[in-house]
Amino acid sequence: MVQSSSSRATGWGILALSVIGMVLVWIAFAGQYVDSREIESQCSTDVPGGAIVTEDATAYASQRTFIPAGRLCTYPTEDGGTVSVQTGWPSTIGAFIGSALGAVALALSWGLWRRTTAMQQVLIHAVVLALGLGWVSMANFAALG
Repeated sequence: MVQSSSSRATGWGILALSVIGMVLVWIAFAGQYVDSREIESQCSTDVPGGAIVTEDATAYASQRTFIPAGRLCTYPTEDGGTVSVQTGWPSTIGAFIGSALGAVALALSWGLWRRTTAMQQVLIHAVVLALGLGWVSMANFAALG
């Protein structure tokens, strides 16, 4: 059976939707990586008001986080307490949106099975798998410290 060009275009559109979703998840992972590199510079970029700023790296508590995909820096304050700054919410929200796009693309590919070619189905599923691996990578990277 020969598919019409509109059927093939539908398959490519679904594939593009899944690719956009995957890219958003991997952007969140890249943001998490970039944020974690700032830990080595003593969390000096997002110092909140009232925090004590020193050159001593042991004065700051910092860790990588999975949700949101970024880092959490805890600073001592002048009054003896602590204050924390969390990065990564914008990219994590983007990753959630990307995951929703991937889920919609997967559902559409299953629902419109006859309107997509076998290659399009394979590509859509491979991209959604790569999207899931992005989440696994973020969780693993956060668990490393």
